[in-house]
Amino acid sequence: MASDIAEKTQLMLDIIDKIKDYKVSMENAKKLSSFQREKKAKEINSQLLLLLNELEKHNSDVYNAVSLESFLVSEGVAEAKPTPVKVQEVALPEKEALKYLKLTKKDLAKLKDELNITGDEIKEFIKKNKKKKPTEIKPIYSIYKPSQLGKIANTFFEGLTFSLTKKYPELFKSLTNDIKKVNINMLTKTYISIMFLFTAISLPFFLILCFLVFGGFKSVLYALVGVVLTFVLFYNYPSSLVNSRKKKIKNDIPFAIVHMAAVAGSGAKPIDIFNLLNQSGEYRELGKEINRILNYVNLFGYDLSTALKAVAQTTPSPEFKELLNGMVSTIETGGDLDEYLKGKAIGALNTYRLERKRYVEALATYSDIYTTILVAAPLLFVVVLAIINAIGGKISGFEIADIAVYGTYGLIPLLNIGYMIFLSISQPEI
Repeated sequence: MASDIAEKTQLMLDIIDKIKDYKVSMENAKKLSSFQREKKAKEINSQLLLLLNELEKHNSDVYNAVSLESFLVSEGVAEAKPTPVKVQEVALPEKEALKYLKLTKKDLAKLKDELNITGDEIKEFIKKNKKKKPTEIKPIYSIYKPSQLGKIANTFFEGLTFSLTKKYPELFKSLTNDIKKVNINMLTKTYISIMFLFTAISLPFFLILCFLVFGGFKSVLYALVGVVLTFVLFYNYPSSLVNSRKKKIKNDIPFAIVHMAAVAGSGAKPIDIFNLLNQSGEYRELGKEINRILNYVNLFGYDLSTALKAVAQTTPSPEFKELLNGMVSTIETGGDLDEYLKGKAIGALNTYRLERKRYVEALATYSDIYTTILVAAPLLFVVVLAIINAIGGKISGFEIADIAVYGTYGLIPLLNIGYMIFLSISQPEI
């Protein structure tokens, strides 16, 4: 029995060696495209995995047939000749041994006494000979799933959306471009249908609300204003997301390029650069663009240059677009990608330092403005009001006490809030 298994194992090893040689020849084939080579390599890898699993099974059979048999023979129980079977559940050592060795309880007890072994030793022996579950292979691409809201919107407004986008393409051109750049995992027509759905829902909502608050004919006018604002907000929402993504990607670019240069310097393939960046999970917003590149290559079968060009056309970041176009030029002309990325990394870090230095200098100016307008001016305001109040009189018909209350509890807090909003908008992403 053991000799038959050994012969079969040797045959499988020969087959695996032949497949490995074939894989190497396929990778070196110049007539095939990179996509065809990768596809053939995946097929060969799957065949290798199946054969290796079979090889592991037969190796286990060899071990069980030879080591256990020789063990029993050495102890004088050669007539047992156990046949291993696969056990799905972990039971008590005695019951497990009965299944594994096909022995009766009486035979097992006799065997334990003769060999002077314990139930824990039997359990440990069986545990070592059990197969391990194969590790789950994660997909190298991601697939977008349709949203329930999009399905509902398309059910009611898909026809209207197709009609309007066909008749008035210029009206939705900027919205279409923004949706492509913002990467919201939704088709443009589906988003437009959702926009029409919420606009239609907002009409009865604003009618009821305005009627309860204002009443009369004014409620209809206010409701129409609310409907228009709903449409405008949905239309401009992707644009605001594009600007936000642009700032976040710009903040990630310097560190991502340094990471890419380090990976390229190790001699890795260009596609592996993006795989490692995506697996790191350190670049949240930029990672979405990298994931699109991997989808183009691994899911749609594009070569890397075509994938980089496609993403460069729709990315919201001009810095990332420039980087991708430079990589395409370097790859297609046979240039040194490592040197290109190193040069970009040095330039990106210098730009990053200059921008931070410029912002710190701007903060010094902002602090002077704050001291002048929101610290010194209110103090002067209070002093002047106190003097005028002591003299007596009014300013533009308002009492001095009323002006002091409005200025203290209204104007000064509003100016401080406006200043904080200005700082929040002007500061770079951290």
